[in-house]
Amino acid sequence: MPRRVIGCLLLLPGLTAAPAAPVPREHRRPVPYFPTAVGTRWVYERDGRELVDTVTAAERAGGAVLVTVRREDSGTVVGQDKLLVSGEGVFRVAATGQRLDPPVCLVRLPVPARWAVTGGGVTGTCAARRVEAVDVPAGRFEAVRVDGVYTVHGTAATSTEWYAPGVGVVRQETGVGSTLRLVSFTPGRD
Repeated sequence: MPRRVIGCLLLLPGLTAAPAAPVPREHRRPVPYFPTAVGTRWVYERDGRELVDTVTAAERAGGAVLVTVRREDSGTVVGQDKLLVSGEGVFRVAATGQRLDPPVCLVRLPVPARWAVTGGGVTGTCAARRVEAVDVPAGRFEAVRVDGVYTVHGTAATSTEWYAPGVGVVRQETGVGSTLRLVSFTPGRD
């Protein structure tokens, strides 16, 4: 084999292992604030009980993904929600089999953001104020804090939720003293 060919072949491994140039910020795809891969699984702890959420279906809908999430409480299926996940945020379009019209915005992007919540007997406002560090049994997450003030069927209520990019809800606190904390997270496969 001619020396020139051997020299070129020796250079090839170095060329294939060269790092890629960084992608400019304006061309990066935003990481959704709720995973859309089937099989994604969250284990939460709330008031001494174990809650498990699992993505059971996902279908593309234009520039968004419609995700079906099943919830189990101590091993018993207690509900199923449908969420629309896009670059604009995360929206609940159905809760426990009931279609919500209009859909309820859970987190709006970009942050900071403020929005009204109406429908299904709920009225109020939410605000995604800032990103902050949140410690839960599953670890430390940089998450968007969402504060909500509602009236639910005539009763005043408040909540604070933290959404981590690519993970979803890592912590939730309600005005009645209930706290939901992420214990473990297993991403699904795209």
